[in-house]
Amino acid sequence: MTGQGDLSDVGRRIEELLDLLGSMPDRRARQCAEELLRLVLDLYGAGLERVLELGCAEGAPGGPALLERLLDDELVSSLLLVSDLHPLGLRARVERVLAGVSAAIPDGDARLLELDEEHHMVRVRLLAPDGTVPEAMAARLRKLVEQAAPEIVAVEIDRPGTPVRLRRKEAVP
Repeated sequence: MTGQGDLSDVGRRIEELLDLLGSMPDRRARQCAEELLRLVLDLYGAGLERVLELGCAEGAPGGPALLERLLDDELVSSLLLVSDLHPLGLRARVERVLAGVSAAIPDGDARLLELDEEHHMVRVRLLAPDGTVPEAMAARLRKLVEQAAPEIVAVEIDRPGTPVRLRRKEAVP
């Protein structure tokens, strides 16, 4: 079984293989591979949908608490996103990340200033109690937003002094 630390590497490798597949000259092999991938995604998407149905059904053990646990799990949450089953919209996912960041910084603040869904951009104000924001904290926030909202391609972080602009390489279709 793949460990939590290896999941980012697996995701990157999947992207590399999809890019390689798209560049292959054998059209029939490419179509078969793409169909196989779609079928696998449909299968595990149906499984995840079932997990949500069972866990969130009236009277089910856990109910809303189970849903929260599922959404807090990085792997399950990412599978829900890929399968287009995540129950939270873009704004709710970003605000959830910011609430977690604010909770992790005593007397700190992480606040959504702007969410531009058309241009896939988020602008956030991030303040630590002493009025400064270390670069590592800004980078960590960027990573958390990207995990929760992979459709976002630009995360602008306003902090004391000049705003830091952290951008991803390319837009997610």
